[in-house]
Amino acid sequence: MNSPPNYKYNDIKRCHWYDDNGRPYRRIHGGQGCFRPIHCTFAHPFEKELWEIAFDGGDPPLHLLADEERRLESHPEALQSNASVGTAISGIVAKGKQTSISLDPKLEDYGSTPALAFQPPPPLTPAPPLPDTTDEAPTSMDVPVAPHERSPELVPADENLKMWMRCVQLLSEAVTLHQKYLALDRELYDRGRLANIAPFCGLSESDRANLQAYMDSLESQRADKAKALNALVARLAEAKSDFWPIPSGKRTAMPGGEMKEAAEKLDSLEAPIVELRHTLATIQSDIHRILSAVPSDQEPGTEPTQDGTSVDQPQRRSAVPVVLPEEVEKIYDMLLEMEDRLSDLENDLLQHDNDMADEMNELITERIHILKLALPPPAPRRRQISQEQLRAMEALEQSIAVSEEQVAALTQDMAELSSHSEAVNAENANLKLENELLRKQIQMLRQRDEELDRMQGELRALNTAVSTYISTDAVPPLHVPSADELLQGVMPYLAQSVRTLINPYLLHHRGEIQECLRAQSAEVESQVTSKLVVTQQMVEAIHSWVNRLGGSGGAAAGPRTHA
Repeated sequence: MNSPPNYKYNDIKRCHWYDDNGRPYRRIHGGQGCFRPIHCTFAHPFEKELWEIAFDGGDPPLHLLADEERRLESHPEALQSNASVGTAISGIVAKGKQTSISLDPKLEDYGSTPALAFQPPPPLTPAPPLPDTTDEAPTSMDVPVAPHERSPELVPADENLKMWMRCVQLLSEAVTLHQKYLALDRELYDRGRLANIAPFCGLSESDRANLQAYMDSLESQRADKAKALNALVARLAEAKSDFWPIPSGKRTAMPGGEMKEAAEKLDSLEAPIVELRHTLATIQSDIHRILSAVPSDQEPGTEPTQDGTSVDQPQRRSAVPVVLPEEVEKIYDMLLEMEDRLSDLENDLLQHDNDMADEMNELITERIHILKLALPPPAPRRRQISQEQLRAMEALEQSIAVSEEQVAALTQDMAELSSHSEAVNAENANLKLENELLRKQIQMLRQRDEELDRMQGELRALNTAVSTYISTDAVPPLHVPSADELLQGVMPYLAQSVRTLINPYLLHHRGEIQECLRAQSAEVESQVTSKLVVTQQMVEAIHSWVNRLGGSGGAAAGPRTHA
């Protein structure tokens, strides 16, 4: 399978409407997966070759996902929303200020009823800023750490451990509160959407009052969670400010004994720096690819380079189909003309029905009047009917029969006209429904056209800004401190850490080792002494026994020698 046109084979990304396993996400407006697979320039799961080599396309917009998709714990953005608390709290603690917690901004974009409008928690009073230390030190690497009012040398290790446990406990409580806050906000948003649906609009006053009371209780709970969360953040900032040292403007020299440790730490930073450079290169290539796809104000077939010149390049097709305003206006005029014709046809049918009814009434009245005039006056019973009267009566009966046939034919014609009128009315109703659907489609096309115009304007502005940035002179490289400067900046921190944290532990372990050695030496001495006493007694016994044996043997050998 070939790659899409005007794209490098290794620059294809996956469509963000599918996860890594190829499962399509459900959209909030219905359907699932990509809604324009024909015109989409990204890789899809049914394009197996492209899907396997394509890069990750990111996550779909959260406000366009269905409710069940947003509730999935496996969704990356849901995990990011839960992890955003730690990031926000870390930023607040690092700055040393007390500010209101930054809640998930994506939940505020959904919109709700006026009664359910999102109100952020009241901000806390900011703490006084840290002292400015930029007068003597131009960079943060040259600023060593001065001891706090409560010197870490006087703080024992147990108190440091308790302080860390307290900070971790506060952080876990803050994360739990933030998750509860997000759950309440999600439930409040769902309740607000349900209250605006047509079936719920027909509820009774008592049910609506109960629903509103429940939503008010949810709002109060959400406000309480926000206040508690801000209080936890303030407590966490206070606990951190008592532990971390405050930077000062004095400079100290780095002892030469810590050079090796600093060099090892700098070597450990080499891999993250290489990865960061690779990420920056990838981002830069993506920016160049996006800029090449943006329609510029230059001549077609040219693309600006970094030095301001232009190189020939084939024109790139837009990934979004554009609906011309002339076509939309033409379709709208045709619909208006069709609606006028339908209205005229309906009026003609109604007028025709009225004319036919009036004509039938006039015809029936005329026939009845003629019959009345044709009837002779009633003859007295005593007179006999003459031949002429008989012939007149026969003619009258024939005329009545003909009139009855004509009335039956007219009745049948009226029934046919009525059925035809009903069919025309049904067709007219269907045409009105189709006309309404076409009007809605035209409105959607107009909105989409306006959105496309806005996007084109933004792309032109971005293209102009990028062209201006590329055409300007290159920014001079920033001053990168050397290894000696880095070591001079890091050495005071390392020396302070060694003096304040490592020395107490070493002294404590030294005392324990000495006590252990004394105990072991005493135990060994007692065991060896007991064994030496027994050995000495045995040696003395052997010595006395040898002496006795030697004395008796000398006495016996003497007489023999003498003899």
